[in-house]
Amino acid sequence: MKITVEANLDKTPEQIVHRIFDDETMIYVHTQLKRFCTPYVPREEGILNDSAVPTPEYLEYRGPYAHYQWEGEVYGPNFPIYENGVFAGFRSPKNKSKHPTGRELQHPKDKAPLATSHWEKAMMAAKGAEFCADIEGYLRRK
Repeated sequence: MKITVEANLDKTPEQIVHRIFDDETMIYVHTQLKRFCTPYVPREEGILNDSAVPTPEYLEYRGPYAHYQWEGEVYGPNFPIYENGVFAGFRSPKNKSKHPTGRELQHPKDKAPLATSHWEKAMMAAKGAEFCADIEGYLRRK
Protein backbone atom coordinates (compact mmCIF):
# COMPACT_ATOMS: atom_id res chain seq x y z
CA MET A 1 0.00 0.00 0.00
CA LYS A 2 1.33 3.41 -0.89
CA ILE A 3 -0.15 6.66 0.33
CA THR A 4 1.36 9.92 -0.88
CA VAL A 5 0.90 13.12 1.11
CA GLU A 6 1.98 16.51 -0.22
CA ALA A 7 1.99 19.48 2.15
CA ASN A 8 3.48 22.95 2.06
CA LEU A 9 3.82 23.84 5.72
CA ASP A 10 6.36 25.54 7.92
CA LYS A 11 7.47 22.21 9.41
CA THR A 12 10.00 19.50 8.65
CA PRO A 13 8.77 16.41 6.79
CA GLU A 14 9.25 14.37 9.97
CA GLN A 15 7.06 16.78 11.97
CA ILE A 16 4.36 16.64 9.29
CA VAL A 17 4.34 12.85 9.07
CA HIS A 18 4.29 12.52 12.86
CA ARG A 19 1.33 14.90 13.11
CA ILE A 20 -0.65 13.28 10.30
CA PHE A 21 0.15 9.67 11.16
CA ASP A 22 -0.09 9.90 14.94
CA ASP A 23 -1.04 6.89 17.11
CA GLU A 24 -4.78 7.58 16.81
CA THR A 25 -4.57 7.68 13.02
CA MET A 26 -2.47 4.54 12.79
CA ILE A 27 -4.86 2.62 15.05
CA TYR A 28 -7.66 3.71 12.72
CA VAL A 29 -5.64 2.58 9.67
CA HIS A 30 -4.92 -0.81 11.24
CA THR A 31 -8.52 -1.23 12.41
CA GLN A 32 -9.69 -0.61 8.85
CA LEU A 33 -7.00 -2.95 7.54
CA LYS A 34 -8.42 -5.69 9.76
CA ARG A 35 -11.96 -4.94 8.56
CA PHE A 36 -10.99 -4.97 4.88
CA CYS A 37 -8.83 -8.11 5.26
CA THR A 38 -11.42 -10.16 7.17
CA PRO A 39 -12.89 -11.90 4.08
CA TYR A 40 -9.37 -13.02 3.05
CA VAL A 41 -8.24 -14.37 6.45
CA PRO A 42 -8.48 -18.17 6.71
CA ARG A 43 -11.40 -19.12 8.92
CA GLU A 44 -12.85 -22.13 10.62
CA GLU A 45 -14.06 -20.69 13.91
CA GLY A 46 -12.87 -17.10 13.38
CA ILE A 47 -10.23 -17.31 16.10
CA LEU A 48 -7.39 -16.08 13.88
CA ASN A 49 -9.24 -12.97 12.74
CA ASP A 50 -10.58 -12.34 16.25
CA SER A 51 -7.00 -12.47 17.59
CA ALA A 52 -5.98 -9.46 15.46
CA VAL A 53 -5.16 -6.38 17.52
CA PRO A 54 -4.60 -2.99 15.86
CA THR A 55 -1.69 -1.06 17.39
CA PRO A 56 -0.05 2.18 16.24
CA GLU A 57 2.82 0.17 14.72
CA TYR A 58 0.99 -2.68 12.98
CA LEU A 59 -1.96 -5.04 12.92
CA GLU A 60 -0.91 -8.00 15.04
CA TYR A 61 -2.55 -11.40 14.57
CA ARG A 62 -1.92 -13.06 17.93
CA GLY A 63 -3.15 -16.57 17.17
CA PRO A 64 -0.39 -19.13 17.84
CA TYR A 65 -0.56 -20.35 14.24
CA ALA A 66 -1.02 -16.92 12.60
CA HIS A 67 2.43 -16.89 11.01
CA TYR A 68 1.92 -20.30 9.40
CA GLN A 69 -1.46 -19.27 7.99
CA TRP A 70 -0.04 -16.01 6.69
CA GLU A 71 2.94 -17.76 5.08
CA GLY A 72 0.59 -20.34 3.53
CA GLU A 73 3.06 -23.13 4.02
CA VAL A 74 2.85 -26.27 6.16
CA TYR A 75 5.41 -26.25 8.95
CA GLY A 76 6.49 -29.50 10.58
CA PRO A 77 7.22 -32.02 11.84
CA ASN A 78 3.59 -33.15 12.02
CA PHE A 79 2.37 -36.59 13.03
CA PRO A 80 -1.06 -38.00 12.11
CA ILE A 81 -3.65 -38.59 14.84
CA TYR A 82 -6.14 -41.43 14.51
CA GLU A 83 -9.25 -41.88 16.65
CA ASN A 84 -10.88 -45.30 16.44
CA GLY A 85 -8.90 -45.98 13.28
CA VAL A 86 -10.12 -42.79 11.59
CA PHE A 87 -7.76 -39.94 10.69
CA ALA A 88 -8.54 -37.00 13.02
CA GLY A 89 -5.77 -34.51 12.28
CA PHE A 90 -2.14 -33.83 13.07
CA ARG A 91 -0.08 -33.04 16.13
CA SER A 92 3.36 -31.54 16.47
CA PRO A 93 5.83 -32.53 19.15
CA LYS A 94 6.17 -29.97 21.92
CA ASN A 95 9.49 -28.17 22.44
CA LYS A 96 10.67 -28.88 18.89
CA SER A 97 11.29 -26.09 16.46
CA LYS A 98 9.12 -26.20 13.37
CA HIS A 99 10.39 -25.59 9.88
CA PRO A 100 8.75 -25.07 6.48
CA THR A 101 8.05 -28.30 4.63
CA GLY A 102 7.58 -26.82 1.16
CA ARG A 103 3.94 -27.97 1.05
CA GLU A 104 1.27 -25.35 0.47
CA LEU A 105 -1.45 -24.93 3.09
CA GLN A 106 -4.93 -25.64 1.81
CA HIS A 107 -7.24 -23.01 3.30
CA PRO A 108 -10.82 -24.27 3.75
CA LYS A 109 -13.17 -22.29 1.52
CA ASP A 110 -16.54 -23.20 3.05
CA LYS A 111 -16.53 -20.40 5.69
CA ALA A 112 -14.15 -18.01 3.94
CA PRO A 113 -14.26 -18.51 0.17
CA LEU A 114 -11.65 -15.77 -0.40
CA ALA A 115 -9.22 -17.09 2.25
CA THR A 116 -5.59 -17.06 1.23
CA SER A 117 -2.10 -16.58 2.60
CA HIS A 118 -0.72 -13.03 2.57
CA TRP A 119 -4.32 -11.85 2.86
CA GLU A 120 -3.34 -8.17 2.87
CA LYS A 121 -2.03 -8.52 -0.69
CA ALA A 122 -5.24 -10.20 -1.86
CA MET A 123 -7.29 -7.47 -0.17
CA MET A 124 -5.24 -4.69 -1.76
CA ALA A 125 -5.60 -6.28 -5.20
CA ALA A 126 -9.38 -6.51 -4.80
CA LYS A 127 -10.26 -3.59 -2.52
CA GLY A 128 -7.14 -1.40 -2.39
CA ALA A 129 -8.77 1.67 -3.92
CA GLU A 130 -11.70 1.45 -1.51
CA PHE A 131 -9.35 0.95 1.46
CA CYS A 132 -7.19 3.94 0.45
CA ALA A 133 -10.30 6.09 -0.10
CA ASP A 134 -11.45 5.20 3.41
CA ILE A 135 -8.12 6.27 4.88
CA GLU A 136 -8.07 9.43 2.77
CA GLY A 137 -11.58 10.28 4.00
CA TYR A 138 -10.45 9.83 7.59
CA LEU A 139 -7.44 12.09 7.05
CA ARG A 140 -9.62 14.76 5.42
CA ARG A 141 -12.05 14.67 8.37
CA LYS A 142 -9.19 14.91 10.81
